[in-house]
Amino acid sequence: MLSCDSHIPAASWSVQGYSFTTDLKLLPLSSYDMILGLDWMSHFSPMQVDWSQQWICIPYQGQSVYLWGNMAALPAGSVLQLSIVLETLQPQHSSVSPVVQPLLDEFAHLFTPPLGLPLSRDCDHSIPLIAGAQPIFVRPYRYAPILKSEIEKQVNDMLQQGII
Repeated sequence: MLSCDSHIPAASWSVQGYSFTTDLKLLPLSSYDMILGLDWMSHFSPMQVDWSQQWICIPYQGQSVYLWGNMAALPAGSVLQLSIVLETLQPQHSSVSPVVQPLLDEFAHLFTPPLGLPLSRDCDHSIPLIAGAQPIFVRPYRYAPILKSEIEKQVNDMLQQGII
């Protein structure tokens, strides 16, 4: 589940030489630049889609235009630009109950993320390894983009902290 607390009304953007204006909602999706939803698609309805050739044909300013996906190679001299516009917005409401907030404030030190390995104890955990053992073969599988991004973030954090 993702929550959205940022909104860009009437954002102007272009793709393949065609300009569009759309209300955008900002979500923490590191694997995608932009996702066009049903509101955008219904605005350009009816449209034709060819999934195997990776194109859509939409009505645009009185004519039909094709938008192509996954172009194998960009023409020489192409310039790509991604601009991120950030605006500091105050959340409209807090998702934490006013009854619970004083408890969270009082015990905030318990909720801080760890910054390294825990202190040594009388009975530390260890995993006995067998000398020369090879890892088992497990076929790789795909993660959802949001899950993959979170795994990469946590692994990088743990590497930087020296935990792993």
